[in-house]
Amino acid sequence: MTEAGWRAILLGPLAPASAVLAAGIALHAVNITLSATMLPSIVAEIGGQNLYAWNATLATLAAILSAASTGNLLRRTGVRLGGGLSGLIFALGSLAAATAMTMPVLILGRIMQGAGGGMLFTLCYSMIIGSIRSGFGHARWRCYRGPGV
Repeated sequence: MTEAGWRAILLGPLAPASAVLAAGIALHAVNITLSATMLPSIVAEIGGQNLYAWNATLATLAAILSAASTGNLLRRTGVRLGGGLSGLIFALGSLAAATAMTMPVLILGRIMQGAGGGMLFTLCYSMIIGSIRSGFGHARWRCYRGPGV
């Protein structure tokens, strides 16, 4: 690659990969923000005040645990299938949460969203390393990260 810097990442041959990576990270971040913002209105509509804290707690726990297992998922399935599986889990969780009429069903959907989002988030960060290494070369990657890489 002859261009260096942000221009090469955003406009060069890495642009499609950069867009997918940014979208995966943004999806998880927006999901957490929207859920936290909308939860008071949801509880007012479907009830479940006593389970309010469990919603965010279990979704976050699922995201952390799934993020920790993403490396194994990538080794077993590869990036494309792993991304598809994590996106499917997230989508099914979103569907369950969107159609929930009770707080336990909402929590189950949020757990699935957290698990899928955690995998997508981690998958995107792991793909950044591969994209930079393959796009810029290992020597330039070492300059970005330092000599310990």
